[in-house]
Amino acid sequence: MGPYANRIADRLRAKRVSFNFVNLWSNQPEVVQSGWTNNGDGTFTSDGTGSLQIRDGIAKGVLVNGKTYRVWFSILARTAGSVRVVIYGDDQAGIGTERSAVSDYYEEVTITDATSNQDTLAFQSRTNFNGTIGNIYITPKA
Repeated sequence: MGPYANRIADRLRAKRVSFNFVNLWSNQPEVVQSGWTNNGDGTFTSDGTGSLQIRDGIAKGVLVNGKTYRVWFSILARTAGSVRVVIYGDDQAGIGTERSAVSDYYEEVTITDATSNQDTLAFQSRTNFNGTIGNIYITPKA
């Protein structure tokens, strides 16, 4: 684990939360839509041109409808808009909270909303997000 993951692990241990650091996010997403840049260091920058996304495909059956996933990420820089995580299972999605301030974030997202997308982790630019995200960790809740 890297330094950010170690900080998270320490916080969870202090709260006596069990965790499994099998990070489902690869830092090499299969789709980086126009408006996003893969900076090559685990960070991604959106230029604020629309509600586009970066997506990381996952092997079929790993992301399961009804299951909850723990998501950690940081907004490292921001000048406008918001960003959110979306986790697509078999035929449902879990939609995270829109975030719009430079900070570290943690949330639990459960896959429950109907969708046609499958087996994908995504970060969506919302309201023309112009900024950089990184420190991405997504793991199933034990």
